[in-house]
Amino acid sequence: MIEKPLDEVTESDLQDLIDNAVLEGKTIEYKQELPETRGARKTLAKETSSFANTQGGDLIYGIEEDNDSGEPVGFHDLEISDVDEEVGRLDSIIRDGVNPRIPGYDVKAVEVNSDEHVIVIRVRESFRSPHRVTLGGHDKFYARSSNGKYPLDVEELRREFILSETNAEEIREYRADRLADIRANDTPVEIADSPLVAIHLIPLRAFSAGRDSRVIESFDVFDAPDSLQRQERPHGNRYNLDGLVKYCPSDDPSAYIQIYRNGIIETVNGFPFGASSFNDGEDTFSAPVVREMLEHTLVDYLEFLEREDVPLPIFLFVSLIGAEGIEIETPVHRPEMSGALDRNMALLPEMAIQDYSDSTNGMIDQVMEDIWNAFGFAEEPDSDR
Repeated sequence: MIEKPLDEVTESDLQDLIDNAVLEGKTIEYKQELPETRGARKTLAKETSSFANTQGGDLIYGIEEDNDSGEPVGFHDLEISDVDEEVGRLDSIIRDGVNPRIPGYDVKAVEVNSDEHVIVIRVRESFRSPHRVTLGGHDKFYARSSNGKYPLDVEELRREFILSETNAEEIREYRADRLADIRANDTPVEIADSPLVAIHLIPLRAFSAGRDSRVIESFDVFDAPDSLQRQERPHGNRYNLDGLVKYCPSDDPSAYIQIYRNGIIETVNGFPFGASSFNDGEDTFSAPVVREMLEHTLVDYLEFLEREDVPLPIFLFVSLIGAEGIEIETPVHRPEMSGALDRNMALLPEMAIQDYSDSTNGMIDQVMEDIWNAFGFAEEPDSDR
């Protein structure tokens, strides 16, 4: 796989593959011609599904190989009349030829030799694997090794299904265990005995490769993210057995970031309160503060994980802890506009981050919608009404 985001891949990167004689393998495959025949279209589905079922990779159309050595030797003119139309055609083959649909892939045409194109299909490891090729009545599952794709046998297929279900369940169990520990103040630093907001970013690889796997080999204190509630910065940090923790040292600290060696990031903050004049002066949950916190922190966290080459997908979890009965602050007062949290532990639905280049705005909007739902609202109230 080319070691940079797909949007940044240029002719120079493709030329490097040729100059360095990078052979096909587990995460890269070359094709000279576009998939025009029925068999070639089926091969496209096989290749992309095999990447999704393994560790992800790049399928590259428009590079010639030496018949004897298998080394890439140059660009091959694909003679594409309409680049956008061709990209859409390939996307359609992948989308409709694999079941379940692959959740994370992109298709990009890279201009080479001034007026020619190479097409790169970047497929990410899937959290919904195994994927089956169904195009043209085909009915097989594929994975990859250093020798390329191969069909899964019955035993391998059974293991893939078990692992897929097990990984998803392990991630949810891990979240539940950590929330129980946080509630019991079994945390890297002592936290305030008050309602809390917890954010977890959990890479699938942390579980598919074993919970104790080391994705991050070493920590640079100054390079690690340090964003906390309301744009505060931690003033203390220390290494621990799990990795690195940053926190606000005081008699009653209320925020910390734990960065684990397996790529997991855990952030715990004291509840963001606002005093509402509509609620007899009682403290209320401030949704705008949570949005501000997510806007400030999420980009920093993902940029750090990308710098550390932590593989995607990564799951985002937001949880509200110990806040049963607390009402949410509303922008205007209407008799019907009130809502209290009906549970002690509100676990917002997880979200899968499939690409580091994806905007975090949509993720944050979804988190905020889930928060308003948790407090009894169908949607975020409009302050102008």
